[in-house]
Amino acid sequence: MKIAVQTKMSLSALLVTIMTLVSACTMGLDPAWKSVGTTLSFGMGSGGSSRSAESRALIQGSGFLYICADTTVYGPYLAAASKMFTTSDVPAGTYGSIKVVFSASVLDRAWLVRELSSAPSWSDLAGNLAADYSGLLSGNEIEDFTIEPEKANVLSMTLLPVVAAAHTADFTSSTQQLTLPSTGNGSGRRFAVC
Repeated sequence: MKIAVQTKMSLSALLVTIMTLVSACTMGLDPAWKSVGTTLSFGMGSGGSSRSAESRALIQGSGFLYICADTTVYGPYLAAASKMFTTSDVPAGTYGSIKVVFSASVLDRAWLVRELSSAPSWSDLAGNLAADYSGLLSGNEIEDFTIEPEKANVLSMTLLPVVAAAHTADFTSSTQQLTLPSTGNGSGRRFAVC
């Protein structure tokens, strides 16, 4: 009789434990043993958002994002304007340079890796990218960035349009218009400076 009571109590305790675990999972709670992990995040500005004055990216809407940590390329990732982008692909560590490239189309990964190895700075890389992708890319670089382990790391930068030198505006005049080549969908890109 004593064994039957102990078995019933053990089964009751097991049932309560299982019910607690199941209810915690259905409420969207993460278990205590599950870590946050190491993530890298940043917001993508949009011409249609309230942050439009801050957004200088040529690509509006969705596009393809590449993260170049030192000489390692991560991506392409599908990213959308006005959305927070987060990845756990870039490992924790201190990087001499993190370059971000946002493109209207998928780039040749081998080509991008080759360009990174021959371009020590963002301005060199932007010049190389502009030769083939003028008006179709935005990007920038941040130097000496540390991604801390088991934390949500936020990267803060303004994406700059990548344009060929032939498309550079002379701001000495009172009004200047800069028209970039069409993106293939019949629409050109224009910036007016007053």
